[in-house]
Amino acid sequence: LSGPLSPWRSSGMGAPPTMATGPWTEHLQGRVARILKRAVPKPRLAAADYAEFVLPLRVGEELSLQGVVQLRVARGVVDVWGARLVPSSEFHRLVAPPQHALPRLRALKPAGDEELGTVDADCQVLRDYLDERSWPTVLVIRVPAPKVAGIPAEEVAVSDMSSLRAAMHPDQELPRLQEHRAWPSLADNFFGLCVGQGAGPAPVLL
Repeated sequence: LSGPLSPWRSSGMGAPPTMATGPWTEHLQGRVARILKRAVPKPRLAAADYAEFVLPLRVGEELSLQGVVQLRVARGVVDVWGARLVPSSEFHRLVAPPQHALPRLRALKPAGDEELGTVDADCQVLRDYLDERSWPTVLVIRVPAPKVAGIPAEEVAVSDMSSLRAAMHPDQELPRLQEHRAWPSLADNFFGLCVGQGAGPAPVLL
C-alpha cells in the first residue's frame, strides 16, 4: 500500500487507526448492498479499461474488497488494512486475491482537530457531487470495466454496476481480515520509528 497517509502520530492525535475487529456479519453484508446503491458512475474515457464510480460513506460504514481495486479519497478519511487514507489525487491500487482473507475498508471520523478538506475534483460529475452533497466521506473507485459478450467494452453502459458489486460485495462466506491482538502495539511502535526517521530508507512494516 503506497501513497499519502495522514501523519496523526506526529500531530499528537493519539494511536494510529486499526483494522476492524469484529466478524463479518449478515447485517454488514446486507448494509453493503444498500451502500453500493449510492454509487454514481463517472463518464468513461474512450480507451479506459476500467469503470469509475463516486461512492459516499457515512462514518463507521464498512466494505470488503476482492480482486483488484483502485481507489482514492476525495473527502474524509478511511482505514484500509490498518492504513489511514486521506484526500488525495493519487489512486491506491489494492490487490485482494481470493485465496486470502479479504481486506476491509472503514470510513473513520477525523481525529482531534484534524482538517482534511476536499481534494480538487477531476471532472464535472465529481465537482457537482461534492458541491451539492455533504457526505462526510467520498471515494472515487476504479474497477475493471464490465464485459458483456458480443458488445465492445466502450459500448457497455456506464451505469453497469456488475464490476463494482463483484469487487466490493463478495460472498458473505468468504473470510474477512480481523485485527490481531498484537497489531495496536506493532503499529504504535512502527509509527514511532517513522516519526523519528531522518535521512535514509524509510522503515517498512510487513
